[in-house]
Amino acid sequence: MDNLTTTRTNPVAARWDHNLRHMQVNLSLIKQKYDDKAWTRPAVEGVIALPEDAFNSYEEWLTFILEHESAHRTNLQHEGETTADYENRINVIALK
Repeated sequence: MDNLTTTRTNPVAARWDHNLRHMQVNLSLIKQKYDDKAWTRPAVEGVIALPEDAFNSYEEWLTFILEHESAHRTNLQHEGETTADYENRINVIALK
């Protein structure tokens, strides 16, 4: 699925749609982001970059993306929690 709609200006590789209650993914963008090692340069200011060697394969990266988006489904942003803090918390959950 291309061009996932979000409140961000840059395209996203995956997202959990709370209204439709399912995950939307753009596999070609996920692959591009893997090739670019996007986890080393977070799009959201304040999000902690992951080490360059955090993922040994595309499959590990894809699993992380899917776990990350699944974590958004069950772990909502806390009142007063910044977007960066929320994304950092979700990353910790997804990396477990």
